[in-house]
Amino acid sequence: MIQPLPQPTPPTLYVELADSLQQFIEQGTLRAGQRVPSIRRMALQRDVSISTVLQAYTVLENRGYLEARPQSGYYVRPRLPFEIPAPRMARPMARPAYVGTSSLITDFMTHASDLDCVQLGAACPDASLFPAQKLARLLASVARSDPSLIGRYAVNWAHEPLTREIARRYLQAGVALSHEEVVITAGCTEALNLALRAVTKPGDTVALETPAYFGILEIF
Repeated sequence: MIQPLPQPTPPTLYVELADSLQQFIEQGTLRAGQRVPSIRRMALQRDVSISTVLQAYTVLENRGYLEARPQSGYYVRPRLPFEIPAPRMARPMARPAYVGTSSLITDFMTHASDLDCVQLGAACPDASLFPAQKLARLLASVARSDPSLIGRYAVNWAHEPLTREIARRYLQAGVALSHEEVVITAGCTEALNLALRAVTKPGDTVALETPAYFGILEIF
């Protein structure tokens, strides 16, 4: 005897509502950051119960389409225009090989001056977090007291007032450090370069975590 195929279970009302709203979001009718109707208003518009709307909004939250903001309501969540692939486990190479990131660094530096570009590739805080006005006044004061600094080269690695100040701050943190042991570098890249030259030699194997600062590959 041939048994009839089981019929698929129709979606519940709140799932139908969630699918409908998701379609509006994907089509751009409801845009990222836009507030969706309140639960009560949506219940009146769709002639459903408040619990049905609440369940539908919860489904859309779980799918990543909505986000709830305290005492404000539900908003369309910004979504990336493409799916980001899951990171893969790195496989160690059998033998050393050249690793170059020159093209990547060039691209990064090209966009570094773009104020509309959020720099996620380097540990650079936003400019508003720096005491820019105070630093500007200090720089102007130094320039007035010694204008020749603007037009001459200076040796920064042994600037004694700076090394003494750094050593004093280390002392306050409980680290006994002589100012003569402090080396001032032009940035973290130079500091990493000096550290590697001090503890490694050509042909050594260096363990590196991933992800890591992109510039360190060029240093290696």
